[in-house]
Amino acid sequence: MLLGAKLIVRCRILRTLALLCLATLCLQSHAAGKRIALVVGNSNYTAISNLGNNPRNDADDMARELEGFGFSVTKLKDATRRDLNTALETFGRSASGSEAALFYFAGHGMQIRGDNFLMPVNATAESEAAIRDEGVNLSRVLDELEGSAAVKIVLIDACRDNPITGKFRTAQRGLAPPAAPPSGTVIAFAAEPGKTAANTGGNGRNGVFTAGLLTAFKGKDLSLDSVLTVASEEVETHTARKQTPYVNGPKTVQRRFHFRVTVDPGPGATEAQFWDSIKTSDDAADFEEYKRKYSQGQFVGLADNRIRRLRGATGTGGSGGSVVQPPATPPECTDCPEMVAIPAGSFTMGSSVAEQAAAVKDGMSQAAADSESPQHTVRIGYRFALGKYELSRGEFARFVSATAYKTEAEKADGCFVINTGGSAWEKKADANWKSPGFTQDDDEPVVCVSWNDAQAYIAWLNQKHPGQGYRLPSEAEWEYAARGGTQTRYPWGEDESKQQICRQANGVYKNCSDGIVNTGWGKSFPPNAFGLHNMHGNVWEWVQDYFHDNYSGAPTDGSAWESGGDQKSRVPRGGSWINSPALLRSAIRYGSTPEYRGSGNGFRLAKTAP
Repeated sequence: MLLGAKLIVRCRILRTLALLCLATLCLQSHAAGKRIALVVGNSNYTAISNLGNNPRNDADDMARELEGFGFSVTKLKDATRRDLNTALETFGRSASGSEAALFYFAGHGMQIRGDNFLMPVNATAESEAAIRDEGVNLSRVLDELEGSAAVKIVLIDACRDNPITGKFRTAQRGLAPPAAPPSGTVIAFAAEPGKTAANTGGNGRNGVFTAGLLTAFKGKDLSLDSVLTVASEEVETHTARKQTPYVNGPKTVQRRFHFRVTVDPGPGATEAQFWDSIKTSDDAADFEEYKRKYSQGQFVGLADNRIRRLRGATGTGGSGGSVVQPPATPPECTDCPEMVAIPAGSFTMGSSVAEQAAAVKDGMSQAAADSESPQHTVRIGYRFALGKYELSRGEFARFVSATAYKTEAEKADGCFVINTGGSAWEKKADANWKSPGFTQDDDEPVVCVSWNDAQAYIAWLNQKHPGQGYRLPSEAEWEYAARGGTQTRYPWGEDESKQQICRQANGVYKNCSDGIVNTGWGKSFPPNAFGLHNMHGNVWEWVQDYFHDNYSGAPTDGSAWESGGDQKSRVPRGGSWINSPALLRSAIRYGSTPEYRGSGNGFRLAKTAP
């Protein structure tokens, strides 16, 4: 029996499964420990009715609040079943040994024979069997959490008014309480079992219970007990008591767990909390105050950037200047590549399902799109430096002159170049970095160099200038730097029109007014917020990592991923002069052998700041 694509579902549920605390664990001090969260917001369903913007808003707002409470958050929006299962597996592993693990889901939920299913955006729900096959059983979430963290939290904002009620024999209205939850678990529903939950709260942006939780998070008492109580009061107020949340579980756990710790978290955490409180501010004075309090803080570069944007590019009345300044270059390193200091920080790595779908429509393969999932939060707790430009042909020439080095293209059978018709790649035996099939100036990026060639250059540079510690960036460092504080497809936003691409990046459009046909020199295009040029287009840039076909289990600390995966492949990032907009996005990646050399491949240096 078919569900029907135009089904109207007006309600959404928030079920907060919340906290499991081991009986032997003392939480009275509320000491800050490792906190892990997986947040999912599903809106754009392909077969079930679309839920509008609320689930995505809920996920964004909950992720922001949880990060402020010290949770390391992985956020997915418009997730498929594969996205959910992959992320849950990683979540379960990450939660092991943590103080608290929290799972949040906003989107469609359905009940079949007493089992609750969270619905991915690609679910059809055409039959009971389809729901069981396409949905993610809530028991899977509980299984991943059992035996992991001291405290378990699951927040589910799903549609309580079951859209299939009356169509399938065993379908029931609303969701059911989970059978036999783990001992010590606190469970909270947006509404009583079997009853509906409102789709929007009093703020018009969120589900009604989510809106209540967000209000509760602004209170002084942030124990779980207080948060659930305030949220429940908000729900009843905004629904004229037509909706009453359901809360069940040990009161001791609810009273002892606090979202915000009540002891001094130390200087590092205090700085992070201060930054979280101002990072969306529109007042430059807030960022000046941050710099006054934390003159050597990890967010100084981002503060400079925010001040510059708020007070104008000239920096009138503020610190002004570029986002970050290049680190001091020792006198003996006058011929080293120009570097830019990148501040510590965090970002969401990877792309959303919607972004991937658009890229596939633009011609990218589904497998390549899948490799950008699941999105996950990466926290880079250190400063590092990245080349202001891609390594130039002239800089590589000095290395060759000093060492008589022969690149792999010269030693073997050439380099891959675009054929005469401009329609395909072909290997030409006489093509190499000196002759890549087109004319280059010395300040254009070196091409036809393999990952192995890049390592040879780095070894020479470090031998020539001991202590500098040059290397290739990790994938995470590269994407963090490329995004420059943004979470859009490109650092300039979502606009991928020909006019914008021509202005911002060296890509496939060859009849732009810039006169660039192949590679361009370092300053050909404007820098991003970190002061880096040509992170998008021009040449693919080798990074250190092995290629993995998705981000399940990826490091979250900025380090290179050099275990597992395809250990015969390394990763280039950023796209090149021959690529379409889909291949110029911040999240784009692929795998290639370390011996591969092409006239669209180069590299950019990195080093960890002292």
